Amino acid sequence: MKIIRTERALTGIRGVAGYIARTFGKKALLEFQARLQECTKLIKDNPGIGSVDWDVSTQERQYLTILIYRRSWMVYRVEGDIIYIVDFYDTRKSNPSNERYE
Repeated sequence: MKIIRTERALTGIRGVAGYIARTFGKKALLEFQARLQECTKLIKDNPGIGSVDWDVSTQERQYLTILIYRRSWMVYRVEGDIIYIVDFYDTRKSNPSNERYE
């Protein structure tokens, strides 16, 4: 499986990482980064793991969410042998569940 991170996901990851570093410190940031790597490998090895996000899924595309670290979530979809990580957010700051992805 190949993983592609959208620009939106990369922006989300940077934002959450910055928030964790500023609010909780370097140790929490390192834990977050380690967990992010673990979860990325987990979805690569087990595509389809997580919960279906019915708020943003359509008949054409199913979006899944997986908890990364405490309150940080990854949103992704699987198309063939490619996993698209489409968003990343922290529930303490925002929750994009009402938005549609492309």
